[in-house]
Amino acid sequence: MVRATQLAVAALGLLGAAAAQLVSTGMSVTLDQIDYFVSPYPAGNVTVSAASLTDIPSVNGFYPVTVVQEEMAGVLSLSSLFSTWTDVDDVFTPAFLGVVLVRGYKPDNVTATFFNSSRSSVLGPLESRVVPSGPYFLEQATGKLYPVYRLYSDYAGAFTQPLLQKPDGTFQPLSAQVAGLVSSTIGVPSRIYYTPSDEKPLAGARVGVKDIYSLAGVRQSNGNRAWYNLYGENNVTGTAVSRLIDAGAIIVGLQKPSQFANGETATADWVDLHPPFNPRGDGYQDPSSSSSGAGASIGSYEWLDLALGSDTGGSIRNPAEVQGVYGSRPSHGLVELDHVMSMSPVLDTAGVLSRDPYLWDRANQALYSTNYTSFYGKSVRYPSKLYTIDFPTTNDSAADALLAGFQKRLAAFLNTTATPLDLSDDWSSRPPSSAPANVSLETLLNLTYPMLITKQQIPLVRDPFYADYAAKHDGRVPFVDPVPLSRWNWSMAYPDSALDEAIHNKALFMDWIAENYLTPISDPEQCSSSLIVYVGTDGSQRARNVYRSLPGAPSGYSKFLISNMASVPDFVIPVGEIEAYSTITQHQEKFPVAIDVLAAKGCDGLLVRLAQDLFEAGIISAPLAGGTLTALFGLAYASTQAVLQPEEPSDFRTFHSPYSPHHSIRIRQQNESICAAHSAQYTGWLDIGRKHLFFWYFESQNDPANDPLTLWMTGGPGGSSMIGLFEEVGPCLINEYGNGTYHNPWGWSRNSSLLFVDQPVDVGFSYVDEGEDLPGDSHQAAIDMHRFLQLFVSEVFPQLQTLPVHLSGESYAGHYVPYLGSQIVQQNKLYPTEPQVLLHSCLVGNGYYSPRDTTYGYWETLCTTNPGVPEPVFNQTRCDIMAANMPRCMEVSDVCVRNPDPAICHAASEVCYEGVIGWYDDESGEGGRNRFDITAPCALDGICYIEAARIEQYLNTPAVWAALSPPKEIKEYKVTSDNVSRAFDLTSDTMTPASEQVAFLLANQVHFLAYQGNLDLACNTAGNLRWAHSLPWRGQVEFASKALRPWSWVDVVSGKSGVAGTTKEVRVKVSESTDKESRFALVTVDGAGHFLPQDRPDIALDMMVRWISGASFTE
Repeated sequence: MVRATQLAVAALGLLGAAAAQLVSTGMSVTLDQIDYFVSPYPAGNVTVSAASLTDIPSVNGFYPVTVVQEEMAGVLSLSSLFSTWTDVDDVFTPAFLGVVLVRGYKPDNVTATFFNSSRSSVLGPLESRVVPSGPYFLEQATGKLYPVYRLYSDYAGAFTQPLLQKPDGTFQPLSAQVAGLVSSTIGVPSRIYYTPSDEKPLAGARVGVKDIYSLAGVRQSNGNRAWYNLYGENNVTGTAVSRLIDAGAIIVGLQKPSQFANGETATADWVDLHPPFNPRGDGYQDPSSSSSGAGASIGSYEWLDLALGSDTGGSIRNPAEVQGVYGSRPSHGLVELDHVMSMSPVLDTAGVLSRDPYLWDRANQALYSTNYTSFYGKSVRYPSKLYTIDFPTTNDSAADALLAGFQKRLAAFLNTTATPLDLSDDWSSRPPSSAPANVSLETLLNLTYPMLITKQQIPLVRDPFYADYAAKHDGRVPFVDPVPLSRWNWSMAYPDSALDEAIHNKALFMDWIAENYLTPISDPEQCSSSLIVYVGTDGSQRARNVYRSLPGAPSGYSKFLISNMASVPDFVIPVGEIEAYSTITQHQEKFPVAIDVLAAKGCDGLLVRLAQDLFEAGIISAPLAGGTLTALFGLAYASTQAVLQPEEPSDFRTFHSPYSPHHSIRIRQQNESICAAHSAQYTGWLDIGRKHLFFWYFESQNDPANDPLTLWMTGGPGGSSMIGLFEEVGPCLINEYGNGTYHNPWGWSRNSSLLFVDQPVDVGFSYVDEGEDLPGDSHQAAIDMHRFLQLFVSEVFPQLQTLPVHLSGESYAGHYVPYLGSQIVQQNKLYPTEPQVLLHSCLVGNGYYSPRDTTYGYWETLCTTNPGVPEPVFNQTRCDIMAANMPRCMEVSDVCVRNPDPAICHAASEVCYEGVIGWYDDESGEGGRNRFDITAPCALDGICYIEAARIEQYLNTPAVWAALSPPKEIKEYKVTSDNVSRAFDLTSDTMTPASEQVAFLLANQVHFLAYQGNLDLACNTAGNLRWAHSLPWRGQVEFASKALRPWSWVDVVSGKSGVAGTTKEVRVKVSESTDKESRFALVTVDGAGHFLPQDRPDIALDMMVRWISGASFTE
């Protein structure tokens, strides 16, 4: 159902000299009980027949339609795409699927159904290439497509004006209103319209802007009604906001500041505006100031991604702390503050608030440009000095326990010891030589802050404002809230020279801090000599219904002024919440606890990286929007109850981690009906906050109490490990009809317990909750997998904790396995008192270890008979072209390895593809060449093997779904995840080698086997042999000098034997001071391709059993 709530009209132009001008400002509609705004600015034109629209609901000639720019193979592909859209976008719904316009779609007016709906969709061709994919409203009379915005009520009162960003870069008020009590209506565009890129890293990010920034086309208020009514629309957008827009951000509205950015307390201080509502706890806590709307909005609204605020004396940090979100006061001077209302130019900074530490990083990079260095994906070495201020030394309260626990975990993570810091005492004992004698720090800085913000704001803001107002209003004075007014009046009692003294004192303190505590370091991996951490909020309540004392000057010194006076970055990190009694609700409620971290000036990126690493280590969690930060907030939820025993909410059992309460495993036992395993089997999900990894576990058919555990991960990135289970090494294999399984006598659970995991999240049956970002590199994926293994072997199957663990997989597991292995080794060392994963070895089939070497191997694989083919695949002409292009490909690949920037690596990838790889891969696909076996045809696009389609068909049957009970968030099972593939494409992970990680494992006594099917091109033997010869470890010289030797296999099922291929291996001491050895081997198998266990399951099982038992391949 669709109905109009506001009439949209077209411009009528001028009808004679005295004609009125009529302009469309958009249209509001309700579609299937969801409120939308239809933009007045078309995205493009399309041609749609009237017959296609016959059964589609409309209003005033506007029809909901969907545009698909991706070329789709058919209805099933579209169904998968739309399912993804509903997961990632809050604007798109199936109600827009009445007409679906698809680029490259040939038939017209074909009907289909999606989401098991009773409604039919009409599929038609799309000629336009400029209209982004997503939902639109089509104006039938003109063929114009208009973007659609979902409308939300600003129930927290965080915004002063809802805005519509116009195509020309200016703004206009959003002319829409939905139901709400004294609240604005905010419109947000579909996320599907935008694709983040290196040039547009914030594409589609929805941003609120503090109402002290100038935006072209609309008025600003600075929190003052007289100001708003006095001045007209701004004609320029300043640098800070422009940079966010240039990076792809969508500005959705201006947000409430406390008046003229002065600190105001809810509720009595706020007169012109009503203060926003802090959503946390009982909903009636002070939102703090002055970026009040920014903090309240990020704390309240899942549909808002970022808020741009300003921080002079705590105006970003304080709202971030009490709302439990990330917030940053940057190093002073990182971005020009032109066309921004000022309090004090020597203190003013611009910063963002966010719930996502990775988006926070991208926003900072966009905002501060070259003045900001992101540490994401780079090597980092944190300072060894950690100073703390006001951290508790006892566990007398829930807040004390939470903060003390965080401090302990932080110090352990940084591999250091926390040192309490008292700057006042230090100043007294060793003040700077230029400081006045016998003057304490409190005395020196007592009036510094209030003098700066008043003496500088008066001439910049107050005086011109008063003069302009008086000129227009017959000498009258405008109303000003009590706080700024009292501060300005206080300042008038001091001479102008007091400002010079305040600036001098600030500089004195700044130099002292830089010299003694937060000293910039030339080493780019460390940046700062130390870190200072202080308690931002301990969860204390500050209700907004309490009358307080009269306002005055904010004199005095406190820890919150350190960064202001020292011009250093001060970033807020929420660490959890405590439960306390609320006098408002008269119930126990949860209130945020947050800390602030300071580093040397210019080291802003280091602090964001710290937040990311703490998040990945499970020490903190990304906060959610709403009343609480999250239902289970990792170590950060202070509770007296520790759930260590399994629960049985249904036929699933749930196990919680005693170390990270937001890590849990849901597990249920299966029977032979869906997998003929011949041993006990279990399925379930690991829950890590909003991420959920699916697993299928089989006990060993031999001796489950003593046999080792082997983990299998399929590559991709984005391939489901169910391929490995049902097509290669699992105890059951898919049958030829795709409707059942049969027992695999060569399954690897014959001599080992076997664990398959769909990873990273969003692969196969794994999933993420709405709003959660996907891992974009192997390191992020490894962090989740380590958490899973640690809980799996310690709590779910504790008998596994004393047994060896082997990591296995194929293809992109050449990255997954080394990164996971390295994470396990590092975490075992870092946290020796926590459960250990006893990693023994890794074995990877046709691994993607080094893109450079794999590409180099293309020539040998296609232009010689070395893979075991009677004649080369390519003729001499093609081989000569590839050989001529190879040096340039190797050159740019080396540049990528030395400078792993995604843009550089993607450019290198394109050079290598066009010059070398594409000569074969462009001819691969259904009916063409097979990248995974150069002697076989390709049956299907992508993986090439028909078994993949059968697995997908089988795992979507009602019988399997009834047995697995996937949650409602999972719409269907897919063998590959395009979302994960795209996430990895945004990083340099797929173009950089995993050599460092493999060498690290070998240096830590973790053995490594690289096995190869010789007919594979995608991860070919020639390239991986070249990689193995150059691997930087102690056995490199010995390994490279050895010749390949034949090795023989014996079928454990039939007793047959023969020569399998070639091998070489070495054992080397991990150091001169120990007898401990590490083993590295490369094994090849003739007549097998990329999926070696599928092609030669008998050889693969013999190889695996030999490896995990420690037997040699040549003895």
